[in-house]
Amino acid sequence: MINKFKNVKSPQVMEEIEFSQFIEAVRNPNQSILYTIKEARELRKNGNIEEYDLIKTKELPCYTLNFTYNKYKKDANTKEASGVIYIDIDNDVKINLDNKYIMAKWNSLSNNGIGLAVKVDGLTKDNFKSTYLDISSHLGIDPDMNACKPSQFTVQSYDPFAFYNDNSKAWVVSKCNYEHYTTNTTLNNENTPITYSKKKKKKVTNEVGVELVYDNLHEIDFEGKDYLTFENERLKCANLFIPYTIKKGSRNSIISTIAYQIKALNPTISSERYKKVIYGIAGRCDVPMENSEIELIIQKNLNKNDLNPNLNKERLVVFNPESSLSQTEKYKIVGGAVGRVKKKKSKLRTEKGIKNWDILKDGKISQIALAKKVGMCENTINEYYRYFKSEINKLKADFIANREKKK
Repeated sequence: MINKFKNVKSPQVMEEIEFSQFIEAVRNPNQSILYTIKEARELRKNGNIEEYDLIKTKELPCYTLNFTYNKYKKDANTKEASGVIYIDIDNDVKINLDNKYIMAKWNSLSNNGIGLAVKVDGLTKDNFKSTYLDISSHLGIDPDMNACKPSQFTVQSYDPFAFYNDNSKAWVVSKCNYEHYTTNTTLNNENTPITYSKKKKKKVTNEVGVELVYDNLHEIDFEGKDYLTFENERLKCANLFIPYTIKKGSRNSIISTIAYQIKALNPTISSERYKKVIYGIAGRCDVPMENSEIELIIQKNLNKNDLNPNLNKERLVVFNPESSLSQTEKYKIVGGAVGRVKKKKSKLRTEKGIKNWDILKDGKISQIALAKKVGMCENTINEYYRYFKSEINKLKADFIANREKKK
């Protein structure tokens, strides 16, 4: 059994469910949750990380797959091991699903990572880390060590093709491995030595020794305000994103795009510094590029000082760099803006559902029926139903008239 929670911020256990129910929820979430997941993925894709994080932590259910808890999730309330260990992988890597130990695999909420589940016999909080690392080594994967916690939450995701094998082999915790990993966290498998580190990845400015302008928000006139909101139409702005790994097959296009954006946002950068940073970024390729290829990319933009940056990101809230607002205050401001936008969207979806209601096809309109049709929860429909009384009364009258006509 595993525990389900309302969201990451709520430690109260909602219910105990079977792991198979969790997989079914990932494969076929209800329409309201599916809509929220798709919205979160779109926000993350467009670089709206703050809004994505708010949805991730406050609007989606989550689960503890490693251990179950009595009423509230805290160490003192730990009941027992679930019989499963959850391993989080940040990157979308290829997993050999023929491995006898893999019980489940699914795409994470971000759609850029993977969740794995392996049956385990003998898992305890004391041997959790060693088991997490031992299984990861056996599978030949580089797991997210930030998720290496017995109490780790797993946020609701959506993957219609989630893999599940209830007949997978259980991993038996080895005492000798536990003793080894309590003193040594460097793993070796048959192919490649893997060293796990909790150090944060350095920014590219540190790696190549060049300070860069990463966006064009400095061009905004805040008129003395701490922040500006763009609730009706999000602000399109330029952002420089540099991935930590650049895979073969997309190296030229990705580095060309980055090189253009760097020059557009940093038109006065010297030739020497520009070359240094592009070569530094090229060093992130999983398969090295030829120097001649890198030079072609550099020369294409080197002498251009009037490039317009690509407006590749949308912002709901923009904060004044000179503002003294704390991070907590910023989260509250973003949360308020996100809430207002969601309410507007929910009202519009309710209105659209009512306008498109077909009494012949959909039958008599009701809050429950409308919620099912538009893929929203009944409580949300109840909130906006009253705004459309005249339209709803007309639909009900038309339904009755049509029924009487058939008699």
